[in-house]
Amino acid sequence: MSDLAFLETVKLMPPDYQQEVKDFIEFVWEKKLGKEPLSQGKRIPGLFKGKMWMSPDFDEPLEDFKDYM
Repeated sequence: MSDLAFLETVKLMPPDYQQEVKDFIEFVWEKKLGKEPLSQGKRIPGLFKGKMWMSPDFDEPLEDFKDYM
């Protein structure tokens, strides 16, 4: 079964069966790799502070669209 076919099969399952599949995958992940599965975890505010820059004229209309305004 291809990855795509597997995902489509899981999507067709009722939500409680989908949860069982998810739980089983997490169980196997922990058993074989000995660590927690990858998860979203809690977000940390300010983690990327100073790593993003936005132009001061960000909200100004673009020159390319002046003909349409």
